[in-house]
This record gives sequence, C-alpha cells and structure tokens, in this order.
Amino acid sequence: MLGARRTLLFTVWWCLCVSAYGRSADELTLFDSKGEPTAYIAEDLTIYLWDGDPVAYLFPSSAKIDIYNLDGKHLGWFERGIIRDHDGNGVGFVKGAVRMTTSIEPIKSIKSIKPIKGIREIAPIKPIFASEWSQIPLVVFLKTGITSGRRRPGAQVSTGCDAHHWISAVSDGGRILILEDGSIWAVNAVDVVTSSIWLPISNVSVCGNKIINLDDGEAVGASRASSSTYVIQASSNDETFVINGEIFKAKTYCFNMEKGDRVIFASGSPSGVCTSAEILNLRTRDVCSVWCE
Repeated sequence: MLGARRTLLFTVWWCLCVSAYGRSADELTLFDSKGEPTAYIAEDLTIYLWDGDPVAYLFPSSAKIDIYNLDGKHLGWFERGIIRDHDGNGVGFVKGAVRMTTSIEPIKSIKSIKPIKGIREIAPIKPIFASEWSQIPLVVFLKTGITSGRRRPGAQVSTGCDAHHWISAVSDGGRILILEDGSIWAVNAVDVVTSSIWLPISNVSVCGNKIINLDDGEAVGASRASSSTYVIQASSNDETFVINGEIFKAKTYCFNMEKGDRVIFASGSPSGVCTSAEILNLRTRDVCSVWCE
C-alpha cells in the first residue's frame, strides 16, 4: 500500500516537473552550480552522468525525495528542482528551478548497465536549506556525497572527507602525490594511470584512503605515507643505500640519491622488515623502488 502511494505521488510530481521545466517526459537534465549540463534523471529515477555512467537514484516518499548512490549511501535531497547536500547547500538543479543561464546540452553518451543497488542507509534529518552553492562540483557530489564543509544549523556531520586540499606535486609518474599540507600519498598501482595526468594545484578531497580530484571528478586509491624522515647514511653506485642502519638494493638504478639526502618511506619499512619499499627523496622528489635486504 505504501509502495503504491509512493509511486502515485512520484508520478504526480514527475508530471509537474515536466510541465514546469519544459522537459521531455523521460529525462530531466541536471545542471551544476555554473549552469553546465552534468547529469540527468531518467524515467526510472536513476541519475546518469552525461557520459552515461549511472551514479545515483531518487527515492521519493510522501514528505521528501531522497538521493542515494548505487551503494545505498544517502547523498542528499531533491527539492523544488534543486539538489541539496547534507549541509543544506545547493549542488545542482533542473532548468527553471533557479534564475541562472544554462549552457547548451551536448549529445548524451549511451547509458551504461546499472549495477545492483545496495541496501539504503537511513536518511538523516534535513538541515535548514541555504541560499549558497556548494564548492563541490555536482559530478563529484553524485559520486561521493562529500560536502564543502559549510555546515548550516541543523546539518548532519558530513562524510568525513576533507575537501580543502590541493596537489603540491605529482612524483614518479603519478605514483606519489604530495599535498599542500606536506602529506605524502602512495597511489595504488591500478590507479596510477589516472593520477599520472593530474596536475599540481588541482583541488582534491581526501576521503580516507581515497583522493578525489575535484577538477575532473576522478578518484584514486592511496595510502598516506609516514611523516617520519630518514637520512641516507651511505650510497654506492646508484644501487645500494644504507638508511636507518639497514641496507636497501635498488630494483634497477636510483640516480641522484646521495649520502645525506633525507627520505620518506612511501611504502615498506625503514627497519628492513619488508620485501620491497618505495623511498621518496625529499630533495629531488624522485621515488626509488628498492628491495629490502
């Protein structure tokens, strides 16, 4: 009975949206805070990015319309044609919902196959909606649900992501990311192809062991390296190094790793209790891959 009522209510809402915003009955375009077409709502309530990737869906009830990602994580709400995050800020909108000039919509890519939806988590209490726009791009919000951290009265604690970072340096072909706060991150091998084309000064969000590029919406898995530094006590033929009293052998050659250079272990152990390690030279910002002796 409740499901039938929800379906009826949503049907009425959908018809009102189509009438009010002048869109076709099968899809509603979602624009980001700059008026760029970024995603769209399909007739089955799935939200697709413009490249055809399904990322979220609407779940209407008698009092509100929640937004979930496909894993079942609650992202925010869709109210009066505007997408709201957990801080109450606007993230996106349908044409006509706000006074903003929108760009021409390009041709959409073919929809990708939807994965099986995860179990929905309990939706938080809605915060007081603000007149501000989130600093987080719509595409990143739909993928992750992160907020810009501008919490309004009544807002829930957000996802634990920190969106206020930028890349200071990209080292070793994307294997190492150094952020503006000095933190060093070793990118998972499968994601290096993505991080290798990231640029310094790109804005990023750190979400646990994931770093999201806010400029293009791509994400990589990464682990934070220890902040402890060590001195190269001896260096021989670009192959053998003594660090922390332990001997490390280069897998190939590690050029310009000199005695006295300070290094950080991006992976492996400075105590030599490892099979291999990656050492970041703080002077050159080059990474040396070594075998632990």
